[in-house]
Amino acid sequence: MRKIIRNCIYDTDKARLLTSAVERNNPFLEDDTEVSLYRKKNGEYFYHHVFKDGSERIIPTDRKKAKKWLLTHFSEEDAENVLSPLRTLKGKKAKVLVPFPPEIKSELTIAAEELGIPQNEFIISCVKMGLKAQRNGLRLAKITDKDFENIKVFVDDRPDNPFA
Repeated sequence: MRKIIRNCIYDTDKARLLTSAVERNNPFLEDDTEVSLYRKKNGEYFYHHVFKDGSERIIPTDRKKAKKWLLTHFSEEDAENVLSPLRTLKGKKAKVLVPFPPEIKSELTIAAEELGIPQNEFIISCVKMGLKAQRNGLRLAKITDKDFENIKVFVDDRPDNPFA
């Protein structure tokens, strides 16, 4: 969505998406409104609201208000991580905040414990395998739960160590 507000352009295609959340119990928004927080290249922040009926709205904001909104959904540390500029330094790891639904989070915990590895290591290995599959044309990013029900055969061409 692109909108001009007070002679400033706000464009969801050109700004960086920082995070999204579905609002519930917010007195200022109807339930199930998807709210996304964006940062423009010049450092300005804005919200992009998508309502149940499909209508959209952009609202400019500042860092202080953005942080206040983030704190309703995330911890203090995670809110700061979302707002801090992403810098990739040689030899260092970049932090990425991925809010998982509770049922997925519990499955991740169980799977990592079964393998006897830290949860972050398990998630990184899953992402690496997904990226490899994507590069090889499997298009995993577009597979839905319904697609998994229809999969009958899985050809395993990975080495003995799936995390290699």
